[in-house]
Amino acid sequence: MSLSNDFKEFCEDELPMTDEEWEKWENRLKEITKRLNRKFYSLDELDDQETDNGLIVGSVGRTTAVRNVSDFDYIFSLPSEVYRRFDSYEGNGQSALLQEIKNELLKRYPNTKIKGDGQVVVIDFSDGGKIELVPAFEKSDGNFKYPDSRNGGSWKTTKPKFEIEKCKSLNSNFNSHFSNLTRLIRQWKNHMGFSFKGLLIDTLISDLIDDKGISEIYYSDYNILLKDIFEYFSNQDKNREYWYALGSNQKIYNNDGAKFVNKAKQALKKIEDASEEKL
Repeated sequence: MSLSNDFKEFCEDELPMTDEEWEKWENRLKEITKRLNRKFYSLDELDDQETDNGLIVGSVGRTTAVRNVSDFDYIFSLPSEVYRRFDSYEGNGQSALLQEIKNELLKRYPNTKIKGDGQVVVIDFSDGGKIELVPAFEKSDGNFKYPDSRNGGSWKTTKPKFEIEKCKSLNSNFNSHFSNLTRLIRQWKNHMGFSFKGLLIDTLISDLIDDKGISEIYYSDYNILLKDIFEYFSNQDKNREYWYALGSNQKIYNNDGAKFVNKAKQALKKIEDASEEKL
């Protein structure tokens, strides 16, 4: 088999979530969504109790996750009157909101470890997977206001829809090769065992495509493209404070010393050494 076929088989058959894995998570999300919809909405407001007001975000929502997902990021959108109730709360209303969500979910999962943790409610399943649920309020511009219970409590804004749309556009333009490349880098990161934020991976590969003016991608390009990606990562400033996320321009803060820079330099050297041996 050619290297192109090897990449194709690996990216299409080995990296994406399996149908069985997706079904397991989807069923959990449906149960959670149904529980919260029944708590916070009247039935006549809903078209589908199991999916209305829910949004899968993070790497799964952007279709850039690799199989064996350890955690799902999920937004549940609450009615505006719930925001008003907790915004006028005496004390830390943000913490109180997280606790109310936690207590409601414990009615459905009484034997599951569930906790409010800063900005999310974490549902920690016994098989090792977890759902990080963000209770949020959708604004007219499509962004979401969400609680941060730390330091006395405050409201913050996140813009995942714009990141999801950007990834969807890139996959449409490049026949899903964008997701393939982001998954290959995730697989490399997991194999090497270091931290590298998924949103930053997606952002840097998007930036590389823009910077190089790439208009088409084929499996036959992967060998060169991966070298270009590692070189691009290697040239990032590891002391940089933040990067702007694809689609949303939210700040992705560098709070791990950009470990990926040195790891990419090592990977690039291996590629270059292997190329020299073939000459």
